[in-house]
Amino acid sequence: MIRSMLPILFVGHELLPEKFTMSELRKIYEIFTEKTLDRRNFQRKVLASGSIVQLDETKGTSSYNPPILYSFVEDRKDMIDYSLFL
Repeated sequence: MIRSMLPILFVGHELLPEKFTMSELRKIYEIFTEKTLDRRNFQRKVLASGSIVQLDETKGTSSYNPPILYSFVEDRKDMIDYSLFL
């Protein structure tokens, strides 16, 4: 049932904090689609949708390649084409 709802229901913005990493978003989609998603393709498709923006912030205090934070664009957070991930 949840798979049939994915094209019309955007769950990521409800399950994630205001600022999140791409890995956190991808893990949510992997749980709901029951598929392992390619990291680079997922990031490319989500960023191309215009639904999230990259922030000038990173997570954690590690100076070596810390994860970049993202946030949803309020008026576009339901515009991701979910069929790309099914």
